[in-house]
Amino acid sequence: MYKHIFTMSTSFIFKDPSLVAADVFICIYALINTIVLTLSVVMLIKRRHHRIIKYRNIVTLIPYLVFFYILSIVETVSIIIGKPQFCQTVNILMSLMYYFISHFILTTPSIVFQSEINNFRMTGNMSTITLIATKFIKLPVRLTVTFIIGSLNLILYLLLTYLFTFSQQQTQNTSECNRIAIMTSSIFSSVLALVLTWFTYKLLFIKDAFFMRFEIIITVIITTPLSLLIGIVYMSSPYLFASWFDYRWISALTSLLMTVINGVFPVCLTYDRFFAWISHHTTSSKDIMTDADNLHVESKINNLKVDVIDAIFKNQTLKAGFKQFANSDWSIENVMFYESVEDFKNIMTVVNSDDKAIDIYNMYIKDGSISEINIDNIIKDKITSAINLYYNGVSIDRNVFDVAQCHVATLMRNDTFIKWQKTKEFKSLIETAVTTSHNSTNDGHVTKHNQHIITTTATATTTATTTATTTATNTNTIQHLSV
Repeated sequence: MYKHIFTMSTSFIFKDPSLVAADVFICIYALINTIVLTLSVVMLIKRRHHRIIKYRNIVTLIPYLVFFYILSIVETVSIIIGKPQFCQTVNILMSLMYYFISHFILTTPSIVFQSEINNFRMTGNMSTITLIATKFIKLPVRLTVTFIIGSLNLILYLLLTYLFTFSQQQTQNTSECNRIAIMTSSIFSSVLALVLTWFTYKLLFIKDAFFMRFEIIITVIITTPLSLLIGIVYMSSPYLFASWFDYRWISALTSLLMTVINGVFPVCLTYDRFFAWISHHTTSSKDIMTDADNLHVESKINNLKVDVIDAIFKNQTLKAGFKQFANSDWSIENVMFYESVEDFKNIMTVVNSDDKAIDIYNMYIKDGSISEINIDNIIKDKITSAINLYYNGVSIDRNVFDVAQCHVATLMRNDTFIKWQKTKEFKSLIETAVTTSHNSTNDGHVTKHNQHIITTTATATTTATTTATTTATNTNTIQHLSV
């Protein structure tokens, strides 16, 4: 009796009860895919304020992941029940695909444009590319570009559907019914690849601060061969493949991989230990100090707290190096804001200080500003209220940005500075700075307090390197600096 019930249920659910084991495996895969996607979306939303997630823009990232999941589930169900019932559903999804997956397509130009904006923040030089970049990074513009790309793909699909005529037999064939949709996707993706050639070239020379380039490369390595295999080889010459081959397996597997690469991976990056681990394994050893170096340096520097940031900004050598590193780390807006607030505090006249405060607000605080810093809404609201009072005739207090500046200083010290002090460029600059500070104490370039901070930091670096280095050249250099 139980065997009869099982046979009836499996024959109702599965197209071939003799293949129940394989179908159950597919169902388990779909369940795993569902769990991974759900956890990814929940964590992306929960950690959306982290700058690694903010640069990836969850407004377009989540629909991108959900679309691939839906397509995967439809493909999975069609494997179990039979493809003809889902042929048109798959065609519709694929014809609308670029309305959702343009998030990934626009990631490459987004990185290039963000780099141009970072350079503008540092230099103040507005080029044509920078002007375009300031418009492109805004969400409404990106959504408009996404709509245009999706519409062009849909038009191409409808055009090919009109030009090609399939027989009734071809329409029901599992290898033919999605041919137009797959061919459209392959042709359109090839055209987009050509359009993005310049951005791809520029991407090679940009430091991958948040592993977005790494994410793109891995995605391309996985999807490009599969797209060529299915969209061109299989669709044009299906007889080259074994009779048991079904491209829907590849499509379903690709969906899970996209969720892991574009969903799980960014979430993992928001955790310091994972970020440090992958940074260590993807950064050239010549660019970073050894663990022994870092252990001793951090134990000394951590006792300096925010004063070390103050020392950096009062030493031209350190400030220039710190700004350069912050630019490559995509956190230059914090450095520029801190520096602007320091200038604001030194303005003597009320009129000029009010004008400077308005400029700082429009550049760093205002929602959607080109160099918006990452501060709490409470801090931002208090600054906004002070600016609004100015327009009602009340002068802006000189301390209006103090809380925000302290917050940014803490961010720089706990994030940007910690990364910077692990590089060998930092060690070189700190040694130069301590020499400069000794020579310039009497002419007022640095105070004795800041000289002490720089000297302590240099001594920590020197001592750590001494214990970790065995070569005669480095030992002689360090001993010389210690003297």
